[in-house]
Amino acid sequence: PLKSLAFRLKRLSEHQGAFCAAHPPTQTMGPDSLRAITIFLRVVERESFSAVAREMRVTQPSISRSIALLETMLGAKLLLRTTRKVTLTEAGRVFYERAKAPARELIELAQEIAGEVGMPKGIVRIAA
Repeated sequence: PLKSLAFRLKRLSEHQGAFCAAHPPTQTMGPDSLRAITIFLRVVERESFSAVAREMRVTQPSISRSIALLETMLGAKLLLRTTRKVTLTEAGRVFYERAKAPARELIELAQEIAGEVGMPKGIVRIAA
């Protein structure tokens, strides 16, 4: 299963969600994908769905739905959940390790672009 996940992740990056003919995704990567990946990364780091929900000011079921969406898109269980603990599956560990750096770069890029858009540009002349 892990080899299959690695193959599917590689195909995903190459073909915008078309894993392979034998194992098509149940849902393609779309606008919610980056949000779901970001939520997954935060859940792993915080080890809590509830903590991430509070941090993002959304409901805990919303966080659960995002994780379920990501697991469905990838066709693999990423997290094992109990009432007290969240742990990574092997597939989840691989996905976390491979996804954290690119996701962080995208977030930083978006923040950088957003900061530049809001910054005034041009020459300021003051006459006395």
